[in-house]
Amino acid sequence: MSEKTSTTIKILTQKKYWVYLLLALSWLAIGGFTPPADILSSLFAISGILLLYTIFDLIGYEAFKPNISRTPEDNLNLLQSYRILQTMFKVILTGFTWSFFDWKVAGGFWLLSWFGNADLLYYLIGKYSLREVQWTWLKWTPFGMMAKYLDSVFVVIQCLIGWCLLILFLLIINE
Repeated sequence: MSEKTSTTIKILTQKKYWVYLLLALSWLAIGGFTPPADILSSLFAISGILLLYTIFDLIGYEAFKPNISRTPEDNLNLLQSYRILQTMFKVILTGFTWSFFDWKVAGGFWLLSWFGNADLLYYLIGKYSLREVQWTWLKWTPFGMMAKYLDSVFVVIQCLIGWCLLILFLLIINE
């Protein structure tokens, strides 16, 4: 067995990922089998999709990390390849969400992603320290457009604002 294969198997057999995967699938089931006009069912479905996407990111990036010690050009090529794969997964997941649930759930998933919720969830599930993290890659988020980097407090505030906007959106749309 190659080193890459054993690394991937090691990542996939970590108990924490399976627990979160089951949680995501449970939330999707709750969101899918309750009345679609119900705001709570939409929140469960959106949370499940967000968690599923974050688990994919954790597993994918953990598999990518052992190859980081290569040359800078190789690192950039690997990272760009991973980001393309990650984006394609997000687009496919959005299509699934739109067709299985509705556009509100798909839009809610993108809204929360735009506010950095998937990135914060990545750190929380991966049990990475939030201290002294400069979230320089969140330049595409609302707060990130206004600052060079964000500290963890601003990321958490931004994520909470995203959730508030999502709930407000669902309340207005479901009227």
